[in-house]
Amino acid sequence: MFQRRNRLAIIDGDMTKEIRIVGDLHGDLQAFRNAVAGLGSNDIVVFLGDYADRGLDGLEVIEELIALIARHPDRVVALKGNHEDYGADGEPKFHPCTLKEEVINKRGNWQEFFSGFRKFSDSLFYAAIIPGYALLLHGGISESIQSVEHLSTPSAEIINSILWSDPGEGPGSNPNPRGA
Repeated sequence: MFQRRNRLAIIDGDMTKEIRIVGDLHGDLQAFRNAVAGLGSNDIVVFLGDYADRGLDGLEVIEELIALIARHPDRVVALKGNHEDYGADGEPKFHPCTLKEEVINKRGNWQEFFSGFRKFSDSLFYAAIIPGYALLLHGGISESIQSVEHLSTPSAEIINSILWSDPGEGPGSNPNPRGA
């Protein structure tokens, strides 16, 4: 149903009956469950990142997404958002971050959770393409993206743009005051 080219998913729209695209969940477990309810055998669901923070159930969204990917690895495409952007030390590169406190309250140990979360985060795609139809990213399109290869093996500059770009007034690109 889709091909993996490093951190880029290429979705075969001809082999797919329905493609569901799900934006920032931010800990909304019911929205996650609604998005995957009744997923058919020829359907694909694409998540655009930001699975936790702000909502009450970020931990559960992440755990259920990991389980869904394990059950349907050929039908679930999960992109990385800026709320999955953590340093190697387990500290977020964004604020506010509520996932860490949520995990400590629910599981008691952030570092134990973070080791598994890090593997999950490192497996996420940066982009998905439905050839001839759509480019799917968490954030925006970088002026630095010149080819599909730039999405397959993106530079740090392109990664920051994909994760942190917000639309704005006027032409060109400007630094994002919210993060990287």
